[in-house]
Amino acid sequence: ELYTQFRKLGMDRAANPDNAEAPFEAMKKLAHDISPSDTLGVMKTFSIALNLVNAAEVHHRMRLVRNADLASSQQDIGPLPMVEDSIRGTMAILLEEDGASPEQIFDKLCSQSCEIVLTAHPTEVNRKTIIRKYRNISELLSLLERPNLHPFERAEGLSNLRGIIAAIWGSDEIR
Repeated sequence: ELYTQFRKLGMDRAANPDNAEAPFEAMKKLAHDISPSDTLGVMKTFSIALNLVNAAEVHHRMRLVRNADLASSQQDIGPLPMVEDSIRGTMAILLEEDGASPEQIFDKLCSQSCEIVLTAHPTEVNRKTIIRKYRNISELLSLLERPNLHPFERAEGLSNLRGIIAAIWGSDEIR
C-alpha cells in the first residue's frame, strides 16, 4: 500500500513538472509519518522493483540489438553489437562519417586517462546469490520469448520466474 502511494506520487510529480511541488510535499508528509519498519519495506519494494525493471530493460535492449544484427547485411557481423552507443558503432561513425583514420583513433585512445571513483552506495554491494537470481530472471525472459515454446515449458518458465522473484523478496539483498 505505501509503495503504491509513493509510486503514484512520484509518477504524478514526473508527469506534471510544472506542478511538482504538491506531490513532493505529499511524499515528504507520507515519509515523515511512516514507521521505520514500514520505511524498510518501502525501500525494499522499490529496490526489488527497480532491479526487475532494469533486468527487463536490459533484456529488451539485447532483443533489439539481436534483431538489428539479424536484419543487417553480412558485413556487419562481429562480436560487438553494431549500435551507435556501442564501441563498434562509435568506431564505425568515427571512421565512416567523421573521416577519422584508424591511426588517429589509436592515438586518441592511447592518450586517454582513467580514474577510479569509489562511491558509498551500499545497494551496489549485492550478494552473489542475488546477482545469480537476476541473471536467472534474464535467462528465463529469453526462454519465455521463444516463439516455439511448448505451453508446458511456458508454464514451467513462469512458475520458475515467480519462484525466483519470491526468493529475492524473501532474502536480504545486502550483506
